Amino acid sequence: MHKMMVILGTGTASRGSTGQAQWDVDRMKTALGVRGLRRMVRNTVQESVRRAHMPASEQVIAIVEELWFDTEPVREDLDVLLRPTGPLAVLQAEFVREHVVFRRPVGDKPSIKRLSLLQRRADISTQEFSKYWEHVHAPLAHCHRHVALYVQNHSAPHGTKPLLFDGIAEFQITDLAAMQIDYRTQQGISMRADVANFASTVSTYLVVAREFPCALG
Repeated sequence: MHKMMVILGTGTASRGSTGQAQWDVDRMKTALGVRGLRRMVRNTVQESVRRAHMPASEQVIAIVEELWFDTEPVREDLDVLLRPTGPLAVLQAEFVREHVVFRRPVGDKPSIKRLSLLQRRADISTQEFSKYWEHVHAPLAHCHRHVALYVQNHSAPHGTKPLLFDGIAEFQITDLAAMQIDYRTQQGISMRADVANFASTVSTYLVVAREFPCALG
């Protein structure tokens, strides 16, 4: 299955509300009409999380969409989806390689979803960024005792156009306050310090995820 992540925002301006409700409805109709779409999750930003150990991107992010396709759709089928009109613009839309670092059973305990959008360091390639993030940094994240799910989404760019974000991390957090305590352990300190070895910025958001039913025809 092929996964695409679409990042919507307003660049460096503040998010406007004019026409937002109707735009949301129209966009969802467009997205759900793309052939081959089997699953769609819309992550709406609720809060930006300041990370003391890393700067954030200047981009203002409002929504991150996750779309799964049976087969990679042709570009013509995605044109309308990737270039919408309205209060939000598509800042980036790329297919990604999804890597589940760990998944832990939590039963019925509720969780908080957090997304981190990473930009690679300018002195390393996309391939070097991806390799380091997955094979060196990811094992350090096992110090998180209150994270039920950690997923890395590695951007797989088509062509030579530079990306705004080279990776998107997903965390399902069962205890946000306890997670902050884990950051202050020796293992947590080492993990935070390691981010600067491969990333230049990390933009982190608490989001509300909504899954939309997709036609199977």
